Amino acid sequence: MPKYKISLAKFMDDLEDNRQYLPIDKACSIMSQMFEALEILHQVGYTHNDIKPGNIMLDDNLNMILIDIGFTT
Repeated sequence: MPKYKISLAKFMDDLEDNRQYLPIDKACSIMSQMFEALEILHQVGYTHNDIKPGNIMLDDNLNMILIDIGFTT
């Protein structure tokens, strides 16, 4: 399993600390990936129940993975 370096929460905090903004195309890409992940979960009958920026990990190319499925029902 690949190790992801940074959560979306930390990534956004780092941008804010450096007075930078996430380009709209990157933000849309992350959200699109998130919606796709949730759609797949819902299609197989699961609900994540703990969606937050700290549970979204990013790789070097800003591809996301949803983590912490401990509250999934």
